Amino acid sequence: VSQSRYSQVIKRYEIANLVTGVAGMATTLGTGTQPALAINKNGYELHFFRTTESGGSIRRVGIDNIGQIVVASSIVVTGNVTIDGLAAYWYDDIPYLVYSHATNGITVLKSQDYGITFS
Repeated sequence: VSQSRYSQVIKRYEIANLVTGVAGMATTLGTGTQPALAINKNGYELHFFRTTESGGSIRRVGIDNIGQIVVASSIVVTGNVTIDGLAAYWYDDIPYLVYSHATNGITVLKSQDYGITFS
């Protein structure tokens, strides 16, 4: 099965009317597979998705609490990311990214700079 068969566009939808539940403002965040989302207590969002770059990489987008993209789509993990699922979460105001590395298996990265860099 071709990897491109599972590609999808990751979009964000916001509820514009809390009375009727009408959703609006679709924003394309990027193209990839296996998306993960982490939202902190202030509403800051980190969207992660796997791409086929360098044999499997992970990109992320940062969105503030009013829906503006403040960190453009960029690579946070280069190569050797398997097609298994991703996970992301915030703990004590630190974002974490969990993924499966082709050689090392399950890998957990954290960011000390609000999701800009991960190690």
